[in-house]
Amino acid sequence: MGIGSEVLREYLVLFLDIVRKRWLLLVVPIAVASALSMAAMKLDPTKYTASSLILLQAANRAPGSFGGGSYTNTVEQVQAVEAWLKSDQVLAELVPRMTGFKPPETPFQSIGQRRALAASLSLEVVGNSVLQIKMESPNPVGLGRNLEMVLARLMEGLTGPEQNIFSAPQFVRLRRDEEAAAAEA
Repeated sequence: MGIGSEVLREYLVLFLDIVRKRWLLLVVPIAVASALSMAAMKLDPTKYTASSLILLQAANRAPGSFGGGSYTNTVEQVQAVEAWLKSDQVLAELVPRMTGFKPPETPFQSIGQRRALAASLSLEVVGNSVLQIKMESPNPVGLGRNLEMVLARLMEGLTGPEQNIFSAPQFVRLRRDEEAAAAEA
C-alpha cells in the first residue's frame, strides 16, 4: 500500500507541476472562448415572437379515427390555410395596416414587404387539435397588434362568405388570373 500511494502522489505532483508551468495554455482558450461568445451574443439580432393558439374543431374528424389519418388530414388543412394566408392577395391587404411597414415607394418595396411578412408568419399543428400561429420580428413594438390583424383576417377567411379560403381549383384559377394580369402589364 505504501508503494501505490507514493506512485499516486508522484503522479499528482507531476500533474500539478505541469499545470503550474502551463497554466497559460489552459486559461487563455477558456478566456478567449468566453469573450467571443459574449461578443456573439451582443451582435446577434434579437427576435421577438408573438404567438396564439386556435383550438381546431373536433367535427372535422371522422368518428373512430384515432390513427394517423386524422392527423395527416389536419396537417394538410393547415398547410392549405398557411398557403392562403401567405398569398399575395391576403398579404397585400394586411401590410398597409400593420405597424412597422412604411408605405412602399416602388412595387419592388411592396413585394419585399409582403415577402418579409410571409417569412415572419408560421403555422404549426400542436398535438392533433391545436393550431399555433407565430409571428417573429426584430422589433417588439406593435407585434401583438400585427398578430391580431393576421388572426382577424384568418377568422374572416374561415367564416366569411366573401374573400374566403379557396379550394384548390379556385386557388389555381386565381393564380392564373394574377399571372395573366402580370403578363399583360
